[in-house]
Amino acid sequence: MKAVLLEVSHWHFPLYIKDLLDEGVEVVGFSDKSEEIRAKDSKLFRCEGHNDWKETLGSCSYDIAFAFGEHAQMYTLATSLLANGRPFSLEKPTGINSQQVDALSKIAANSGLLVGVPLVQRYGPLFSLLKYLTEEEGAIFQSSSWRFNAGPPNKYNKMYSHWMLKPESSGSRCLINLAPHFIDLALTFMPFEPDTVFSRIDNGLHETAVEDTATLIMASKSGGQATV
Repeated sequence: MKAVLLEVSHWHFPLYIKDLLDEGVEVVGFSDKSEEIRAKDSKLFRCEGHNDWKETLGSCSYDIAFAFGEHAQMYTLATSLLANGRPFSLEKPTGINSQQVDALSKIAANSGLLVGVPLVQRYGPLFSLLKYLTEEEGAIFQSSSWRFNAGPPNKYNKMYSHWMLKPESSGSRCLINLAPHFIDLALTFMPFEPDTVFSRIDNGLHETAVEDTATLIMASKSGGQATV
């Protein structure tokens, strides 16, 4: 299988490397703005790295794409991948606002292509346990609370992802980037689809342009609530 990797200076990309190499995937091209990253990954995958993802798509014949990148560029990147007509995986949140995400969801559904978004908590031990409790034990999670602390905002500067601290390129921080994992879990195990949603973000802890904490409450008049 031939793969292209787009905008790889993303904190999740290192999690892909071992499996790509172990499974014998042939990486035929990749892109990133960082010259340092391109030099390193060119040696690792023994292929050319491009400064612009459009160059990678235009010059490489591939079977599947794994796309990362800044949130603000994801909509354009995804529409190009859809137009190419090949399967791809795109990191969440897939856009910088709900309008972009909704539009992409509809285009992808109508395309018939295999399009994946890695919501990896679905494959973790917590999901397996909750699934067992609901399916085998009949558990109903009328009320649930999900909390996760992923560290301070400045960690992104150390991971070549300084754009995460700029609202114009990221949209926001933990609510748009981290929360989707736990919103997905909460929605999966809520007894009814929520009809009321409240959210609050705050940047008072580190005083960055994007939030450092966020709270989301989802509730249904039919019963059930979840706090993330």
